Amino acid sequence: DVPHLDTAYGSHLVEAFQYSLKLPYSALKGLGFERLCFHLLLSFGKRPRFFGESGQAQFGIDLIVSDGDQCEVYQCKNVAGYNETNLREDLKKFEREWLHNRSDLLRPKKFILCTTEPLTGRDEWDREKNQFFDRTKVRVEEWDRNMLDGWLRSQPDIVSDLFGDDIAERFCNRDTWNDS
Repeated sequence: DVPHLDTAYGSHLVEAFQYSLKLPYSALKGLGFERLCFHLLLSFGKRPRFFGESGQAQFGIDLIVSDGDQCEVYQCKNVAGYNETNLREDLKKFEREWLHNRSDLLRPKKFILCTTEPLTGRDEWDREKNQFFDRTKVRVEEWDRNMLDGWLRSQPDIVSDLFGDDIAERFCNRDTWNDS
């Protein structure tokens, strides 16, 4: 049973509440945020898969996109205050549990961190990413709140599915909607 996959499309995960100009990512919790990232990847033309199930060892990974020869992995963090210290710890876990302890797993080209926090302190982030690349030859990219908001403004179906129609109507750009 995987509740975030079993919920019907169009049955949003966030209950209606007072809305501000920001999407209420925290209301999605972890599994809902993974679903959001999954749907964004689909909208980009990728074919993501959830990696493992709740309770299984996931080696610090939530989603994977692979063509059999190459892969990129996604860690979805819906955590308030996520920062470069958290990134460092998550990269260490991934390096230890996937890259070193499970050499039978396909070695990814990219590790993408998806976080609901806006990223600040670019120097610290870049230092962590560069040190990780120097050790592992795996590039680190990030999707932060600002990137997510920008992409989701043109994705009313995803926003409506997860946050509800009212929020989608207020948040998304309507110029690409089919209102007929």
